[in-house]
Amino acid sequence: MGCNQKELALKLKVSTTQISKWKKGEYMSSEMEHRIKELTKIGDHHPAVVLWAGSVKNAKKWEELFHRLAELADDNSETGYDTYPCEG
Repeated sequence: MGCNQKELALKLKVSTTQISKWKKGEYMSSEMEHRIKELTKIGDHHPAVVLWAGSVKNAKKWEELFHRLAELADDNSETGYDTYPCEG
């Protein structure tokens, strides 16, 4: 966004401490996640994924990879059912 934590905190009407907590992976309400998405124009990407990936472009690439890997895992499963290990 081209702003620092203090400027972002002012825009979101939260403390800079709260911004730091989110950067460390602490809980963010769905309402706040929606506000950040609108403010940053990141679309449907999760803010933590964009932060981790470094950009919306990189987040999109990672999300595409994750979805493809999930499809491959599902395609290669023996039954297509969720199975659990035997406990004995």
